[in-house]
Amino acid sequence: MGSALFRLSAIILAGLLSFAAQDRASSHETQSHETSNQSPVAAAGFAPIALTIPDTDVIDQNGRKLKFYRDLVKGRAVAINFIFTTCRTICPMLTATFGAVQEDVGDRLGRDLFLISISLDPENDTAFELSAYAQKFGAKPGWTFVTGQPADIAILLKALNASAPVTEDHTAIALIGNGAANTWRRAYGLDSAPVIAAALRQAATGETKVKAGAASYFTNLQLIDQQGRAVRFYDDTLHDRVILITSFFTGCSDICPMAIENLRDAEKMLPESLGREIRMIAISVDPEEDTPEKLRDFAKDHGLDDRWTLLTGKKENIDWVLHKLGLYVEDRAQHDTSVLIGNDRTGAWLKLLAMSQPEMIARSIKSVAAGKVAQ
Repeated sequence: MGSALFRLSAIILAGLLSFAAQDRASSHETQSHETSNQSPVAAAGFAPIALTIPDTDVIDQNGRKLKFYRDLVKGRAVAINFIFTTCRTICPMLTATFGAVQEDVGDRLGRDLFLISISLDPENDTAFELSAYAQKFGAKPGWTFVTGQPADIAILLKALNASAPVTEDHTAIALIGNGAANTWRRAYGLDSAPVIAAALRQAATGETKVKAGAASYFTNLQLIDQQGRAVRFYDDTLHDRVILITSFFTGCSDICPMAIENLRDAEKMLPESLGREIRMIAISVDPEEDTPEKLRDFAKDHGLDDRWTLLTGKKENIDWVLHKLGLYVEDRAQHDTSVLIGNDRTGAWLKLLAMSQPEMIARSIKSVAAGKVAQ
């Protein structure tokens, strides 16, 4: 029971920190160390993906029986997220983000831009429950909440790579696409509303090319690894790789060592070929204290091999990288206990807790390596 409560608290904390980071993103976006006219829509999470949208039977929050593709997607630019009404962790934040997106797109909502929230718990999320939930978040016409028969919703979620064996462990993904051009991108559902709104506007054009490279989103700032070598964050750690990213600091005596050990246990469960391929990245949230020497000692003490890159550097550079990853905190003791798992080649990304079961982490790594995000 204690471990379950700890895990739930960690999920809530991670979500709250990520939500706070979004607010900072809006005000700090123009302060990037690498000024660019290109949109952050091109983050790796927005890489194109192939989807076949099924025309399953669904029910909206007003009790209307609809066909998912024909009535909600065909010929439209849509953003889709996945929630359930009794969720107390990331779902309220995912929904609040869509609420901010609808304000951002203004009168285009319901005209040429649409939002869809699909329930992950159709057995309990009736149209009545979804209607109350939609009203709570101020949903306007053009934002549809969807439930239906469990078998139909299961088919839909599988087709959208959004299935979750345990509902509470679902990932914070969003899908953004153009039903007419059949162009789709996967995004991080807790990204800032302006980023998601910009992606939705781009989807309405039917463009099939990403306007900017992932480096322009993640930044390519210079950091320093545990060997004292200067590295460019995107070029030298993320580009064309399968990666796992977490944050820590060497002076942490409680959660950090446990989280790193847990990630090492997950790493050991990977097939040998994938174990050699994945890059494990741990970014210090205390760069002023964490010198390369301290990082090197930490790596040695915890048996981290050369697949692990521990990063420090100028505080302003570290802060900005963490901010772009949704891992930035003012107080190092409150750092996010999440990990990001990504595949730069396919654009598949997901976020989960560093203290999740090692088996789940290993399974998630394998899924992302295959270009998927379903766990």
